[in-house]
Parts: sequence; C-alpha cells; structure tokens
Amino acid sequence: MTIFDLTFGKIIYLIEKLTEILISTPYLAKILVYLFSLTLSITIIIFWIKLEIKNRDEVNKINRFIKNRKIFLFYKKRKDIWNQIKNIFSQDKNRGLIEIKKLLDFSLETFGYEGTLQEKINNTNEEIIINKNDLLKAIEIVEAIEKKLSHHQKIDIKDKEYFLILKQFEIALLSLNIISTQDCLALLQE
Repeated sequence: MTIFDLTFGKIIYLIEKLTEILISTPYLAKILVYLFSLTLSITIIIFWIKLEIKNRDEVNKINRFIKNRKIFLFYKKRKDIWNQIKNIFSQDKNRGLIEIKKLLDFSLETFGYEGTLQEKINNTNEEIIINKNDLLKAIEIVEAIEKKLSHHQKIDIKDKEYFLILKQFEIALLSLNIISTQDCLALLQE
C-alpha cells in the first residue's frame, strides 16, 4: 500500500462516518443544508455586486456619450435657437425674456451645473459668468413677470428696462460662448 492509498482510504472512511452522523441526526443535516444555501446566497450577492460595479463604468460611458451628443446638438443649433428667441422677443418682450431665461438654464445644465437656475449661477466661477449679481436680479424680475403673466396681471415695464434685463442675459450668454456679439440685441443698441 502506498501513501496515496492510505490517504485516499482515510478520506473515504471520514466521508462514510460523516454520512452516518448526518443520517443519524436530521437536525445537523438541516443545519448543514442551511449553511450551504446561505454561503451560496452570499456568494451570488457578492458576484452580483461585482458585476454592478463593473457595469457602472459602462453606464457612465453611455451617459457621457449621451451628454456629449446633447452638447454637440445644442452647439450646432444654438444660433437657430437664439434667432427664434430674438423673434419672440421682438413680438412679445415678456415671453422673449422667459425664453432667454430657459435658454440660460438649459445652457448651464448642458455644461453640467445642477439645481435651480440661481444655484447654477451661484456655482459658476466669476470668470465664467462675469455679471452674476446683475444676472440674478434680472432672473428675479423675469420670475416676477412669469408670476404676473400666470395671474393675468398687468406688467409695467418700459422698453428701455426690457433691454436692460436682456443685456444681463446677453452678457451671461456671451461669456458662456452661446451667442456672439453680432447676435446681441441690447448690446448693439448701446
């Protein structure tokens, strides 16, 4: 007999004794089955978590691609959007200011800023939007205009004041490189 035969024989003997013990005590068998199923469940959960972590990177890649495509399409159509807003402004200054506010909000969202428009502006650097304080005041005025329009109240703003509000939005959009100086209405009137 070799050592292999002795070791193999002892392993078989231990398995037989273990089987006898398991058969003679059903509670122990239930506990072992429970522990095996618990171990298997934990292993499956750990494997699932590893797959989720691995796939999160792929989901982020897809989200970045979608965001980059959104930025590309926005930059491609920004002049058309601005021309539409200028037409709206020339017909209805209140609605035009509301649309400009939406454009600024969408622009900042496209650049990755989150929150309300005021939070987005506050989170930008002074070098990005050079007229933060004046712009925030202009946004408050536009929001007041929106509120009055929703309640069908009269709005008393002169053309000069409309252009002052528009000027603040144009400066912000210029500093974000959304529009060029040739596209400005209020800045060209000065």
